[in-house]
Amino acid sequence: MKIILILLIILIGFIIYKTKKAKNSSQAYQEKTVEINENQKHIDKNKVASIESVPKETFELEIDDNIIRVFSLKKSFWDSPAESLVYETLKIFIDENYLIAPHVGLREIFYWDWKYDKRITYKVNAMHFDFVIYHKGQMMNRPALIIEVLGGDHFNEQKSWVKQNDELKLKILKKLDVSFITIDLSKSMPDEEVKKMTIKTIKDKVPSREHYTVYCPKCGSVMELKPNKTTGTMFYGCKKFHKNGGCNGSRDITKVAPLYNGINIKDFNSKNND
Repeated sequence: MKIILILLIILIGFIIYKTKKAKNSSQAYQEKTVEINENQKHIDKNKVASIESVPKETFELEIDDNIIRVFSLKKSFWDSPAESLVYETLKIFIDENYLIAPHVGLREIFYWDWKYDKRITYKVNAMHFDFVIYHKGQMMNRPALIIEVLGGDHFNEQKSWVKQNDELKLKILKKLDVSFITIDLSKSMPDEEVKKMTIKTIKDKVPSREHYTVYCPKCGSVMELKPNKTTGTMFYGCKKFHKNGGCNGSRDITKVAPLYNGINIKDFNSKNND
């Protein structure tokens, strides 16, 4: 009986030993697996960061017939027939000292830190402004006025990305103090009405020189209309000028062409000029 009891104790001890050893091995394996996984995550993260830090344009593309096959000529340069009519109207209505550039990509106007968020770059690269107006005698990379033609898609609740794009454009332009207007052509109308609506909208939204952008010849910042303290004559002064210094760049108002014939110097109906 004693022998059986001793053998039973030995057997139980052996089972406990094996169980503990197996548990320790399993725990060690799990800890090692976690360590390997964490290291792999770190490596993968570094790989992603390395890939994302490279501009998209540097990735090589194997050019073959399958890629070339997807290209074809567009049926029309314009996004809509209304855009074509607006362009023809602008060429007649806007002063000849201004250049009217249609479909200008945001990347041609703005610089941004593409490393900040690659989604911004992908979105911005696919966006354009319908019309950008530049003053020929000033910095050609700085727009005097940007015009967007609003078709039906801009008011379609099912196309939320269009509204998001509009919001992004507006916030960027407000931050950089660039003049911007929209022309609502979402409703169908005869060609002559489109032309009249274009002119009416510009006159209503850009009634004076204060409503389109002029840039400082010294620092490139936006300028504002100011009266000469002695003569009262209006001139363009740099917004970065202040009593204690800053930029003192200025432009003679007679050297800056009016955006269109008959435009006012100041908007006397504006609350800011009461």
